[in-house]
Amino acid sequence: MEQQFYIVFPLALLALLPYGRSVWIAVLGAAAAASFALSVFLVRDHPVAAFYLLPPRLWELVLGALLAFGAVPDFRGRAARELASALGAALILVGVFTLTEATAFPGYAALLPCLGAALVIHAGRSGPTAVGALLTLRPVVFIGLISYSMYIWHWPLMVFARFYKGRDLTTKETLILLAVIAAVSVLSWRLIEIPFRKPRANLGAESGRRPSTVFARTGWAMAGLAGVGLLGHLSNGLPQRFADYAPQDISGRELYKEHTCFLETDQPPEAWPGMEGCRIGSLKAEAPTALLWGDSFAAHYVPGLQTVADTLPFNIVQYTASGCPPIKDLSVNTRPNCQEFNRRVDEIIDRNGIRIVIMAARWEWYMDTNALDLRRLHETVDALLNRGIRIVVLGQSPVFRFRNPYDHTYFMKSERAYSITGQATDQPLITATQGARFIDTSDYFCDPDPCKALPLCRIRDDQGFYFLDQGHFSAHGSTLLVQSIQEVLRAPDQTYGE
Repeated sequence: MEQQFYIVFPLALLALLPYGRSVWIAVLGAAAAASFALSVFLVRDHPVAAFYLLPPRLWELVLGALLAFGAVPDFRGRAARELASALGAALILVGVFTLTEATAFPGYAALLPCLGAALVIHAGRSGPTAVGALLTLRPVVFIGLISYSMYIWHWPLMVFARFYKGRDLTTKETLILLAVIAAVSVLSWRLIEIPFRKPRANLGAESGRRPSTVFARTGWAMAGLAGVGLLGHLSNGLPQRFADYAPQDISGRELYKEHTCFLETDQPPEAWPGMEGCRIGSLKAEAPTALLWGDSFAAHYVPGLQTVADTLPFNIVQYTASGCPPIKDLSVNTRPNCQEFNRRVDEIIDRNGIRIVIMAARWEWYMDTNALDLRRLHETVDALLNRGIRIVVLGQSPVFRFRNPYDHTYFMKSERAYSITGQATDQPLITATQGARFIDTSDYFCDPDPCKALPLCRIRDDQGFYFLDQGHFSAHGSTLLVQSIQEVLRAPDQTYGE
């Protein structure tokens, strides 16, 4: 999406050059206002579009353009400059320490860093300030010099590091990675940026590396890489390289009842069809009802629950949504309807006399480091227990580095794989859900490895794969797991009865 910011926006500014300064400011001001309104409108229901597309982010760029065009009068007094620059620095720091993954961004939240930066820049341009003096220190200036290279390099290095480890990085690993990013950024700035910006001084005109030559060669290189990537994508990775490579469809996902009992990202909570439409198994009169509540790592138990539902002493109803854990008052930025979806649980419980709640999720996404999520989960469980609700918490199921279990068995020649989740996830989860019946689902597929902290798990048997991707159970795996825990679920009357 970078071309939207670095090509489209400059071309739009060039189109305004024939007109006067007053026209530039009027057009840019109107564009900024419309863009900000669009950002606020989109960020709730379409957060991905609000973040990546140019129209809802345009106002951030225009803010800088308005400063460059002199649309804002200079600060005349030292006191005004100092106050403005201090306020700008404070806004930036507030953003650094308060914006989280759960924050709806950009929208209103983007005002903190953008207005803060604008105030610091404009106050510094109007005259000397204490904040400006701090920013002119040599170490700070050097960070500014390498900042673009750091911006380019930091994300791929972070992604590959996490992909290689298969988990979030520890503090030590993060510090090492930051040092690597800094070193690579310095090299990139010195060996790529400077020669590109000053080709004659650094490369010599006689070298033939004029800007036009650099652009032409870079363009051909980019086209070649894009062509190779497109070929790999369209051919699904060139599987014809291997004569016996024959991936298979693994069943399970089709039983989630997607778009009805398992809501997707863009669906409002009202799309859930109700108890009758989401019952698992046949209705048992006079039996209590259990609500299966959680994200896709709750929905993947549906195939197994269907096989034993008629033998259990309660009815089961599915209430699941993509990326939405069973934690009330949790805001998930990429799942704008999640908070409201979870708030409706109390109403559903009250209206339908539900006595049992089965909670499941991809807990590792929420439990590893976020103390706030743990506290909210604890509060959710306590609130249900205080209402006399019996709770079963299905622990973190195995999650792997591979995306396709067939690929793992084919290329690694092994029907076992290390799960990237283990006690580090289960222990805080058990603590946060005290009072509930906890079931460690990984025990049924995994064994501890004395040589590693991660468990070693079986991923298939003669009848098929236990998983359909990096962690969701297949229909076969879900059935085996639920059949294994059905005696725990089939509690005596005094546990689930009146």
